[in-house]
Amino acid sequence: MGLRLFMLVAHHRSFSEAGHLANVSQPTLSRTIRLLEGQLGSRRSIAIRATSR
Repeated sequence: MGLRLFMLVAHHRSFSEAGHLANVSQPTLSRTIRLLEGQLGSRRSIAIRATSR
């Protein structure tokens, strides 16, 4: 589930939007991503930013 949520966040560039689409709260989504980072040995937090188009 963690990887699927990560993909939603990356695709929509929004934790709130991804949480809404996956029917999970934003705090639950953030916690899931943090756990995934720990499992993968990530040393940095995810930074997804909207870019100018």
